Amino acid sequence: MTVKRVALLTAGGYAPCLSSAVGGLIERYTELVPDVEIIAYKHGYWGLLSGEKLVVDDEVRAKAGLLHNYGGSPSATPA
Repeated sequence: MTVKRVALLTAGGYAPCLSSAVGGLIERYTELVPDVEIIAYKHGYWGLLSGEKLVVDDEVRAKAGLLHNYGGSPSATPA
């Protein structure tokens, strides 16, 4: 069976609504396609080129709604 994967990629900077947008995407994919693997590249395009990524696990999916309360980007923060 082929793994379906969705990647979240930002430009690497902070934006006031980016966390909420990421949280909304995670919530919606979890609702519509719960078996899809969601990954987020760290530090924008740098993460894509270097392979640095975060896998969105079940705990993160369950708490994704909390991201609606914050600005910036959860995947752009320094390691």
